[in-house]
Amino acid sequence: MNEKTISRAELLRKLVCVAQVRSVITMLSMLPIWFIGFAAFGDSLGHGGMAVLFFGGPLIVCWLITVCYCKPAVTCPHCGNSLWACGTGNFKPRRMKLRADIQGCPNCKAPIL
Repeated sequence: MNEKTISRAELLRKLVCVAQVRSVITMLSMLPIWFIGFAAFGDSLGHGGMAVLFFGGPLIVCWLITVCYCKPAVTCPHCGNSLWACGTGNFKPRRMKLRADIQGCPNCKAPIL
């Protein structure tokens, strides 16, 4: 294979692996967030506050993992910039696909074959 190309299968494999790590960390963060929130605020949060904590906490963790881990983990072998935007960004790893309109690296334009 040409040195200036990116393997479509390898890129998809990396995207799926990184998405799997993101989903596992996000799901595992739910219990500690809940326990810390309950220990810190007790019953003063009420049902609405606990619902915001239950759903909002993992969403923030998911966003942080995406920014701090996912984007740097999937990089172009030529220019070193992130290829995370080439994927669909699905939370479930098995649904992660390459976007149909992606033909190459968004930065160095190396073709994805």
